[in-house]
Amino acid sequence: MLFCKWKFGIFFLQQCTNVLAITALVTDYWGVIPSTSGNFGLFRYCDKVKECLSIPVTGDVINLLIAMFIIGIIVLLPCAIVDLRMNFGCLSCQGVLSFLMALLGFAAMTHAAVIFSSFFAEISYHYSWSFALGWLSVVLAIISGALSFYICRMDPESKGLSWETINDSIVAKVGPSSAVPAPVDI
Repeated sequence: MLFCKWKFGIFFLQQCTNVLAITALVTDYWGVIPSTSGNFGLFRYCDKVKECLSIPVTGDVINLLIAMFIIGIIVLLPCAIVDLRMNFGCLSCQGVLSFLMALLGFAAMTHAAVIFSSFFAEISYHYSWSFALGWLSVVLAIISGALSFYICRMDPESKGLSWETINDSIVAKVGPSSAVPAPVDI
């Protein structure tokens, strides 16, 4: 029962990661330019009278964040729901996907910082709340991935793959003489 609560917590963290990543993607407050009272996001720059101009060089960042969001919704969401309902043993898969989401988010956020520093090189600006939400989604993805691996290792009912389960399945199918020996810890 305790592990079910942890699995729900991991599921909640993964969905928070998705919400924060999509919020960071669509908002125009990645940075604020105090001298003109303007703000900018991945898609456009807006000044104080809300006249907006598009920013053409952020396509790679947008694609990385969209890939992060797609992994979170299309792959991780069904996997987490199946694991919550049936204890299917998807926690190690969820951990790998969470770390992949973190890697994509990290690449997107660092790439965005480089693009904005070159695009707004002659203007003084500072990053704003939407940029912070993007970084928070990366941190939450790392935490949910680490928790997924931890709970998969600690849960006695987990059906994740290990040398013992692989060896037991081989022994059950073909007999004890062809079993794979477990790796030896030195």
